[in-house]
Amino acid sequence: MKLSIKVKLEISPYVAAGIAAAACILIFKKIRN
Repeated sequence: MKLSIKVKLEISPYVAAGIAAAACILIFKKIRN
């Protein structure tokens, strides 16, 4: 259990960065259109 939580904490920053990047791309496309 502790190992899985540690892995999630290590991966979550990358997942959050990916979601933020996708959101920025979507917003940029909406502004451009």
